[in-house]
Amino acid sequence: MFEPIGDDEVTDFARRRAAQGMAECVRYPELFDGPPTPGEHGTTLIVGAAAKRLPDAVLADLGAAEPDETELAEEYGFGIGRMAALLMGRCGWDVVGTYASSAGPARQLELALRGGLGRGESRMLPLDVTDIASVGEFAERLMETHPRLRAVIYAPSAQVRKDRLDEVTLDDLEYCMRGNYYALVELMRVIAPRVLEGGAETDGPALKVAYIGSISGTGTPSPGRVAYCASKAAGMEYVTNLSAEYAPDIMAFSYNVSIADTAATVNVREKYAPIMRAESHYGAMVPSHEVARGLVSVLQGPAIYHGAGIDATAGWRRQAL
Repeated sequence: MFEPIGDDEVTDFARRRAAQGMAECVRYPELFDGPPTPGEHGTTLIVGAAAKRLPDAVLADLGAAEPDETELAEEYGFGIGRMAALLMGRCGWDVVGTYASSAGPARQLELALRGGLGRGESRMLPLDVTDIASVGEFAERLMETHPRLRAVIYAPSAQVRKDRLDEVTLDDLEYCMRGNYYALVELMRVIAPRVLEGGAETDGPALKVAYIGSISGTGTPSPGRVAYCASKAAGMEYVTNLSAEYAPDIMAFSYNVSIADTAATVNVREKYAPIMRAESHYGAMVPSHEVARGLVSVLQGPAIYHGAGIDATAGWRRQAL
């Protein structure tokens, strides 16, 4: 774990960003009712926010109104989780992101969130989603330090894929399930009951959960797995329906994306095409920032959504209950 970022460093970074004329995000006006204040929506946990180290010039632009999202995705490995962290920060959320290794890039993102975007309670913390015991301990600490947790984006695929990209280990069901499924169950076991206790403070669901599943070589995970996690945490029977009828206090929606769906993983897709699906559900590559934008739009809204999807022509589609 790296040393916490000091207040002086955050203040200096914020001053430099202000000098560059940092503006509130205007590219996504539907996400704003007015200028956001830090932490006004509570905290979002984003599991899976890894990326490459950024050059200073790119780092300085992270808080800008219109960063080059294509460059971030294709050149610097910004996947759905890391892109969502920036968008949620712009919208007034404090962000707790996780990384499996590479503390340097994680430190950069924390600095951008706390200094550039002014989200003072934002943190980037280490988490190994394949170590279930440590996941439970992480969740306990998280609820102590960030009791106003209101949203979870679970997108651990980069870690789950690490060192596993070959024909043999991609079929390692146990390994994939620990990272893609069991860890989320453990998070929900700890987080959901505590969030529900404070549910009266919120309008709509006490906790909104977005699941980005990525299991290759073992079949594609069902979006219903998040509903299963939610139902178990709430003491209900097994359900796979994401409607308000089953889990209105916890569930918002889930979206399942295969390893071949985002531009950030196009190199992986090409190299391992024989053992992966050649196309996404919607017949085209979908940029990670488009997926992240859709997630944030849903998490910002007061309603519960289900059946979310993306295609190349219609953009993000939402069906409100």
